[in-house]
Formats: sequence, structure tokens, C-alpha cells
Amino acid sequence: MKHVHFVGIFGSGCSGVSVIAKKLGFDVSGCDPQTKSPYSAQVIEAGIKISPNFNNKDHILDADIVAASPSFLEQKTPLEELIAAKNVGKLMKYIFSQEGASLQYVALMEKLQQLLWLHIF
Repeated sequence: MKHVHFVGIFGSGCSGVSVIAKKLGFDVSGCDPQTKSPYSAQVIEAGIKISPNFNNKDHILDADIVAASPSFLEQKTPLEELIAAKNVGKLMKYIFSQEGASLQYVALMEKLQQLLWLHIF
């Protein structure tokens, strides 16, 4: 099973995509600086593992993909887990917002399908 880790999993975009990935059969985890949001219940109800201590590079150790919104990439102080993911080639940047979301969503879903296909065969 392939593992996808979402940085900002309780956001409006990551939450939905993470639940879809879980329903597709991926091992899904995530982290978020917020402990609760309007979208957190659906993530928790889907049985997705939420990593404690936001911004910990250990979160990505067993992840095959780390998906993050550019808002986390554009911070003045880069997140440790995103630096670590980039250094080992696991980081995928996605815009989980209203502008450009559909194209980015399709790109991520295509990548997840590729990983799922490779896992099955």
C-alpha cells in the first residue's frame, strides 16, 4: 500500500483529497497547525492518522508522497518536513484552493492512480 502524507490536512482542499485517497485504498496521514477546523471531522471519521507536533520531519519517513499547499512552502521559515520531503524527492506541490484547484486536483489524482496501479500490478 502506498502512503500519502498531507501537510495542512484540515484545510478545505487537503481534507477532501485525503479522504478520497483513503477511500482509494492508500495509507493516508497528515498534520496541521490547527487541531480543529470545519473539515477536520471528515478526516478523523475516515480513520486518517493525524500526526502530532506539526512540522516534524519524522512525519514523512514512511511516506511515498508528501502533498502540500504552496502556502506552507512560501513561509519565511520553511517547514522541516517539507524540506526533508523535497530533499528525498517525495514532495509534490499542490494548490488546494479555489483558484487552479481543479487542474491541481486532477494532477494529484493521476499521480495517486499511477501509484495504485503500480501497487496492484
